[in-house]
Amino acid sequence: MVPTASELFGLEHFGIIYTFMILGNPIGAVFFSGLVAGRLYDAEATRQGSSTCYDSKHRMFSCLV
Repeated sequence: MVPTASELFGLEHFGIIYTFMILGNPIGAVFFSGLVAGRLYDAEATRQGSSTCYDSKHRMFSCLV
């Protein structure tokens, strides 16, 4: 990541660019695990007529994403 940031954007604002690159991973994890996967799980559970589940049918689609 460090060579990519310096090659693409130069070294003038390297610290700021690298910070945003580092923050992208946790922000993406919160977005995909908390929001997207949670909503997909809830939608699938509602579609199948239950609110909780203990088998893999509810988690199938969110795992594929």
